[in-house]
Amino acid sequence: MGKWTLSLAVLALASCHAPAATTGPTAPAPSPNEPTATSPSPNEATAASPPASEPVFAPAPPSEPSPTAEQSPQPPPSPPAARGCEPLPSDAELSSWPIGSHCTPGSGPEPGVVRKLRTLADGTIIVDNNGRCQRIRYRQCFTKCLPGDARIATPAGEVPIRLLRVGASVWTRAADGSRISVRIEAMSQSEIRGAHHVARVTLADGRAFTASLEHPLLGHQRVQDLAAGSRYAGSTVTAIEVVPYLAAHTYDLRPAGPTGIYWANGVPMRSTLGP
Repeated sequence: MGKWTLSLAVLALASCHAPAATTGPTAPAPSPNEPTATSPSPNEATAASPPASEPVFAPAPPSEPSPTAEQSPQPPPSPPAARGCEPLPSDAELSSWPIGSHCTPGSGPEPGVVRKLRTLADGTIIVDNNGRCQRIRYRQCFTKCLPGDARIATPAGEVPIRLLRVGASVWTRAADGSRISVRIEAMSQSEIRGAHHVARVTLADGRAFTASLEHPLLGHQRVQDLAAGSRYAGSTVTAIEVVPYLAAHTYDLRPAGPTGIYWANGVPMRSTLGP
């Protein structure tokens, strides 16, 4: 009895330290240098992972910061307001205005609709020039004249007007209509300022001349009053053409005598200098 009891005790102790039973063969323990199936190496994980899908739309660009007050473009300054004419300030204030220059009415290019408002003590004039108030001083312009190559009739033949001088002899028309030789009493050589135009006039008898549009003619006419078909100086105007004047000066003369008439390119006309 004692022998059997000892054998059973030994068997019970051995069964307590035996490994648990499994349904299959036991896998060998992995080596420390070998990765396990549940912990892949970093390189294997990268190779095994599928590439991320590309986005189907472009990402929105980053929004730009709104410009600050210093960065914002500033509008250009407003032009100064036109100086009004009504009501006029005191003469003392008017005398501080800058002085402009206009041709004397009837002596040069028309400056537009000018209305005289006041004359100051220094002789300058306050005018309303097309709605703009200005302080001006008039000057003699004499641009309603002839080009320098206009041929003036003289007892010695035709001479370009630019070569004539005061005291030279020219033909004029006397009060009784006769043609007489007289001395030149005055001449002008005027600088052209700004745009200026002249008219080229052709007559049916072959004579032709060029003059400023407002140059005075016989019978209180001006060059600009002529038109194709007009009668002038015993002939008919066949053509009149207005063209820009590109020379630097215009010229005129005043012969002695009561009429102020002389001949340019064989055509009679009156002087802008009087009488």
